[in-house]
Parts: sequence; C-alpha cells; structure tokens
Amino acid sequence: MVLDDQKLFTDLIAPILVDLGVGAVKVFNEPKDALAALKSFTPNLIISDIEMGEQNGSQFIQEAREKYPAINLAATVFLTAHSESEMIQQAKGLRVAGYLLKPISQQKIQAILGKVYNSLLTSGRL
Repeated sequence: MVLDDQKLFTDLIAPILVDLGVGAVKVFNEPKDALAALKSFTPNLIISDIEMGEQNGSQFIQEAREKYPAINLAATVFLTAHSESEMIQQAKGLRVAGYLLKPISQQKIQAILGKVYNSLLTSGRL
C-alpha cells in the first residue's frame, strides 16, 4: 500500500515497487480511502507520507492499527520531505521499519525494501 496526498509521488513509487517485485500495489491519495480499503485487505507493506491534509501519516497508522490489528504485522515506512530528528523520533515511536526522504529514487526504495525484508525475516513475519 502506498499512501501520499500528492499523486505525483504515488505515481512514481508504485511502478518502482512493481519493478522490484513487490507484487500488487494499492495506491491511495487520501487517508480515509486507504483506511476504508483496509476492511477488505491486509497489506504486508505500508508506505505513507507523514504530512498530509486532514490526517497525517502517524494518525493514519495509529487509527489503522487500532481498527485492524492485523496491520500491526505490516512493515510501515514513512515518506517525508523533512529530515528533522523529531520526524525520525516519531517514526521510531510508532515502530515503523524506516523512512524515505523525498525526493524518491529507485535506489532509495530498493535500500529501504532490503531493510524491511530483513526486519520481517528476522521477526518471523515472512
């Protein structure tokens, strides 16, 4: 699952994930749409922008985990245009697998996917 309120980023990230062999990628530009979709599927990976309009990425992840406990097993990666330590601490506090700093490149996504894969393997979720 890729969630970013800027279609430019979801349009960029989804094909890269497919090229890297992630499989079916569901893309959302509104947190409420992504949350509604979680009623019918459980992603293994969530890549979410932190700063969005009505609901930020942290709030989305918290709500998704409360409503759909299986989401706790999904690896979560935050997208951000900010590298401030506050954002990093926020990500750590939510037990996310990592964060991607915008602008996005295939190399950055590949590196974080390797980290996520190792994390999932080590934790027994794969």
